[in-house]
Amino acid sequence: MARLPHSTAWPDGDLPVRVLITARDAGAGHQSRAFVDAALARGAFEFHVLAQDPAARSFAEGGVRCSIAESDIDTHIERAFEAFAPDFVLAGLSGFDGGVDEAALVAARRRGVATGSIQDYWGYLGPVGSTLRPDVFFVLDERARELTLQRTGGSVETRVTGSPKHEGYAARLPEWMASRRDTGHPRLVFFLQPREVPGIVNNAEIFLMAAGRLRLPVSVTLRLHPADDDPAFYAAMTARLYPAAEVARPQGPIEAELCRTDVVVTCFSTVGLDHNYLQAFSAHPIGCLAYVAAGEPVRAFMREVIGSDRVPGAEVGMGAMLHSLEELAGWMEEALTGDRERERYADAVRRNLGIRGRVPSDHIAAYIESVTRRHTPRNIDT
Repeated sequence: MARLPHSTAWPDGDLPVRVLITARDAGAGHQSRAFVDAALARGAFEFHVLAQDPAARSFAEGGVRCSIAESDIDTHIERAFEAFAPDFVLAGLSGFDGGVDEAALVAARRRGVATGSIQDYWGYLGPVGSTLRPDVFFVLDERARELTLQRTGGSVETRVTGSPKHEGYAARLPEWMASRRDTGHPRLVFFLQPREVPGIVNNAEIFLMAAGRLRLPVSVTLRLHPADDDPAFYAAMTARLYPAAEVARPQGPIEAELCRTDVVVTCFSTVGLDHNYLQAFSAHPIGCLAYVAAGEPVRAFMREVIGSDRVPGAEVGMGAMLHSLEELAGWMEEALTGDRERERYADAVRRNLGIRGRVPSDHIAAYIESVTRRHTPRNIDT
């Protein structure tokens, strides 16, 4: 279903705000797509989406038309600015290197166009080593704001809005929960991140070894990251450490996968936040969540990219923070043999997530309107 561009004028006669959306990371694609869906209902925006994979796949799956920019990115950006003349650029945040987001920020600054980014993780600023920043970060909560201000020296505006991606979770939870099925054994899944992240491979090995120590039958899976879809590499690892484990490609909604998993383990992936929101909207415990950060390489990387080597959600109990094979194996044993860990986690989410009365997309849309709204008529077809 192609719905872009959208060009409904405001009721008082003002022209719609033109927003150029860019994204290349999967997480950025999900956040921006959710904002587009919500903002179109306001009737005050036009959008042009310019994306790279895997973010482009997120827009396609959601029925939002986008232009693909896999090569000659600067030319794509220049054409988008010339043809669409955006009033605001909403750039995605990605983990490594550079691409369409960074090119859009440079072009926008050169033209004096306001920019922003939806931060889908506490304290995250963009590619490692990059100094490019949008004018404003739309962040998850006060802890995210604190980390962002700390890491930028207060040089970038921050707005606590919450997460647009998770606005629709309450309505879709029954659909995702319906995918739960009794496999006969508890299900453990390690949600991988790109292998460029230092320590990810080592922590996946630790997960498999910890699963091997369990004294009860379990189903074990490594789920690949969309940007690192190489089953052969991890198949060799499972053959060596846990031959019965499955290596799953990143297909289907991640939320359905989380809902049918008894024990979710990752290093610091956004799937942890997804699980928090699923639990927040569920009347009953849906499983347990652990972040494993064994070894200095992964902890050093976390400090570099978010400003902390502890996941902020885990700091308040929305997931366990573990640092060794022994800790992970002991925690998994406890999580699988009683109700205490599931109930503790569900209670921590209820106390700390803060989902009541907040519509993140509305907050972001109102900000964009406030910095771009114009009263000078123009021909919107040019």
